[in-house]
Amino acid sequence: MGKQPVTKTAIIDMLRETHGNVHQAANRLGVHRNTIHKRLAADPELREVAKTERDQLVDLAEGKLADLIEQGNIAAIIFTLKTLGRSRGWSERPPEVAVEVAPRAIIMLPSNGRYDGEDGQA
Repeated sequence: MGKQPVTKTAIIDMLRETHGNVHQAANRLGVHRNTIHKRLAADPELREVAKTERDQLVDLAEGKLADLIEQGNIAAIIFTLKTLGRSRGWSERPPEVAVEVAPRAIIMLPSNGRYDGEDGQA
């Protein structure tokens, strides 16, 4: 006898409980993460639940980061400037500059019989 298949409702509940973390959801359901990935690939509703949960987690993290910035947390301020402020020049990485390189051409001229090698002989 094999294991009973995991129900869609159980997967949805576990994705919500783990904020869309497939690996954690699979562990808690007692199945391999590939099982959950296959079910997500086959079911748009499951994919939407996982995406919504991840989006909500990122929203929560952004809110907590904003709270830290308002409290004057230097690490949070620097992190935000290095990530979100990159377009305003806040980066440790120098900006990438496009360099125009002229195409190279090799011109082959026919031998005129005057010079044929290092010894200077025709």
